[in-house]
Amino acid sequence: MLISEFITGFKVSKQQNAYVKKHIKTNYIPYETKIALSKKIVDLSMYKEVNGKKVFIQNTPNRYMLFIQAVIDNYTDLEWNGEDGSKDILGGFNQLEKNGIIEILFSSIGDDIQKFTTVLNMIVDDEIDLNRSVVSYMDTKIEALSIMLDTISQAFNTPEIKDKIVEFVQNGVDTVQS
Repeated sequence: MLISEFITGFKVSKQQNAYVKKHIKTNYIPYETKIALSKKIVDLSMYKEVNGKKVFIQNTPNRYMLFIQAVIDNYTDLEWNGEDGSKDILGGFNQLEKNGIIEILFSSIGDDIQKFTTVLNMIVDDEIDLNRSVVSYMDTKIEALSIMLDTISQAFNTPEIKDKIVEFVQNGVDTVQS
């Protein structure tokens, strides 16, 4: 059912809670689905592609809206549309917010919303701790330096280079001795 139709029906319903519950298709989504959705939400709300590079730009309002979208898409039979009837997620979101229906939907779905929120928060914390902390940054730079030094070491580990290094060192020793 389109969100605009749902809101119209909700407004005229004498039993609004029953009306909302009729549009809840499940009160539980599997744990692995919560993880996958949360990772997608984090990726879309914490990174942006700029000139072909993934850049960290945290956008928590976007994260909230993406969470609402994931809840509507996975727990209800509602379809996104704006007030004009077009497929418009932001328009549908605004309609739900304006009419105070998001909280009613969450309440009707039950405890699984809190579990989904917990998983999302864990994924956000992991992303910050594992990929955005100073320690993580330093570990990445140390690993990159280690790879670079190994590459240089391998490049100098050829007979021609060894001979040139020995010759260079010998010339330096001879110069110092003279």
